[in-house]
Amino acid sequence: MEYIAKFDTDGDGLIENDGTPDQTFDEVAMKGVSSYCGGLWLASLKAARAMAEILGHLESKKRYDELYLKGQPKFEELLWTGEYFKVDTSGPYSDHIFIGQLIGPWFARLCNLGDIVDPDKVRLALKKIYQANFNNFREGTLGTLSMTDTHGKPVIGKVQCGEIMTGINMALASNMFQHGMKEEGLEILYALYRQIYEKLGLFFRTPAAYDDKGGCRAVINMRPLAIWSCELSK
Repeated sequence: MEYIAKFDTDGDGLIENDGTPDQTFDEVAMKGVSSYCGGLWLASLKAARAMAEILGHLESKKRYDELYLKGQPKFEELLWTGEYFKVDTSGPYSDHIFIGQLIGPWFARLCNLGDIVDPDKVRLALKKIYQANFNNFREGTLGTLSMTDTHGKPVIGKVQCGEIMTGINMALASNMFQHGMKEEGLEILYALYRQIYEKLGLFFRTPAAYDDKGGCRAVINMRPLAIWSCELSK
């Protein structure tokens, strides 16, 4: 936590990306405050605060509390568009609709740490992702696309933008279950099932991702905790 805190370059309580592949979506350059890393940072601060409280480390608890209370309002102020959370504040995909924008809020709820952003905003963002990245892409038959532009059109030319990543699709469905969108979440899971089991014939060799041309990568990259989270979130 102390190492990651060094990436808060302006002291606003949120870490900043530097425009290089500095997070797991290494083909999606993020710069400034990002919803993906910023949300995970806020969730991590809540987790660290809870651990410090259990261990009786009062100074650490106070520090993580202060960082969270400083960063949380800035997160919504900088990234909320009125419909969804931006990818980041100054990167090349800033205003695009990104499947990973709600990972932090989802993870915090999954760990019983409460909400790190307004739940109403989360529901609006989930609906936006569902419409733009799922329904608008092959009519929801393949799964949820990693990224679309502001018009809901696929981003061409980058592998991680133009494919269906199974683990984060499962996490998206789990997040929908958390927020009363069971039907939408099940639609996404059924789309994954139809592609992985019925079309690709991979059965229990779940790939990390597949595309709309019949290709896939990283077979047996199972993402077991992602699918298990769907059961926990029902």
